[in-house]
Amino acid sequence: MTNLPEAAEWAAGIYQIEQTDPVLGGPPNLAAGAGIANVQAEQLAKRTAWLKQEIATLLATQISTWNGITGGGTLDGGLTLTADLADWGEAQAGTSASKVMSALRVKQVVDAAIDALVGAAPAQMDTLNELAAAITENGDTSSALTALIASKLDAATYTPQDILAKLLSVDGTGSGLDADKLDGLQATSFFRADQSGALTNLGGSKQIFQGWAGDGSRWYLTPRKSDDSNWDWDFEFGFSRQNDWWYCDTDFVIKGHKAWHAGNHGAGSGLNADMLDGKHASEFALMGSNNLPSAWVNFNGQGTLQVRDALNVSSVTDLGAGLFRINFATPMANTDYGIWSFAGLALAAGDERGHCYINAKTANYLEIYTVNVHGTAGDWDDVSVLIMGGL
Repeated sequence: MTNLPEAAEWAAGIYQIEQTDPVLGGPPNLAAGAGIANVQAEQLAKRTAWLKQEIATLLATQISTWNGITGGGTLDGGLTLTADLADWGEAQAGTSASKVMSALRVKQVVDAAIDALVGAAPAQMDTLNELAAAITENGDTSSALTALIASKLDAATYTPQDILAKLLSVDGTGSGLDADKLDGLQATSFFRADQSGALTNLGGSKQIFQGWAGDGSRWYLTPRKSDDSNWDWDFEFGFSRQNDWWYCDTDFVIKGHKAWHAGNHGAGSGLNADMLDGKHASEFALMGSNNLPSAWVNFNGQGTLQVRDALNVSSVTDLGAGLFRINFATPMANTDYGIWSFAGLALAAGDERGHCYINAKTANYLEIYTVNVHGTAGDWDDVSVLIMGGL
């Protein structure tokens, strides 16, 4: 038994066996008139094979996704598709290109846009048809408004000179115009006629203000501030009726010399006295001179070093048995200073005399050794060093 030949092709039609056709088996060949009985079966078999091939191709086709759809695959390989739907906020914003809008979301967005367009319009004017009717009904009003607007000044052609000409026609007393400045000066630069007290502008350029206080208690002079912003009341000079004296709010200077008063004596007054407590300056030792110690220190050198008191000494460093560095708070000007030193046991039960000698001498520090009478270095509980000169 032989099968009919099959090819995956679409037969344009199915042959109808005619009454004149001899019923013959075998390989079908319509053109040669052979195997007529198998022609129809062959044609149907070809169509079936073609359909099978097309379906297989379709099932194997890769499905790709796009914005808002994820997943993919083939129909015969477990195709999965997922839609990423926009929420209400994303739908309103309208900025996401990767979200899918459902029919509900589309309607909500359109409704919201229409509501925003209508706003708080009354019900009788919340549609385009109602607006058109209202405009038509108020045509005369619109024409009147248009004509009124047309009668206004053209900002593009009406120059500042034109505006100035209009203002000049109504300036002066009684015009009602309230200017910001007068001849370039603020109102604070002028005297007020309605202020109490006699006011006089002395100096010709608002340099001095003089007048009586409103209650008549004092008469005063006040200069203008250097920046011309106001009167400088901190430098007021005048006469007080209440106290029957002349006063000045600042120090009073006579021929270049500051006048003494109870408020300017003492430290910082600037007064240069001839004597201090009945003594001239030559009877005092001046600070910073070679007549006074440049530095001194007393410390306990045993155990943890302890500085008891000092002058111009920032610290004392223990460098080992009997060796100490005395650090100056303010360096000496040179190393020509003199040294006096003493070391002894003041706190111990007995006493052992000690000696000191210099190990190093600089402008920033002094190093000394403390030793006993035999020259052996040791620590004493009472060490004093005095330095003169070096300034």
